[in-house]
Amino acid sequence: MTLTQLIRIAVYAKLEDEAAPIRREYQYYKKCICDQKYFKETRILGVLCFFKDLYLKALKALLQNEITIGSFAVVFASIGLMFSIMEEIVCRLSRENYGYGNP
Repeated sequence: MTLTQLIRIAVYAKLEDEAAPIRREYQYYKKCICDQKYFKETRILGVLCFFKDLYLKALKALLQNEITIGSFAVVFASIGLMFSIMEEIVCRLSRENYGYGNP
């Protein structure tokens, strides 16, 4: 494993630890609003607005935690590394296969 892979794993794990509880909360509120299991109770009890407000707050918190500057930098660096590795592979393959196919 390279250094960038280790950094990416650490950043992703930290981000996932922060976002997982918020995502579960968001999914639960979404179920309370839309799911067939809770649909009738939500409407009968008149708590649609309550769950809608909680749903929007959780969604806003989830979107806030989705992409941090650190995770963007790691992804950006990883993409640059990936392109440089692929460029190296293509250059080596083209040098090795230069004479093949040409008469």
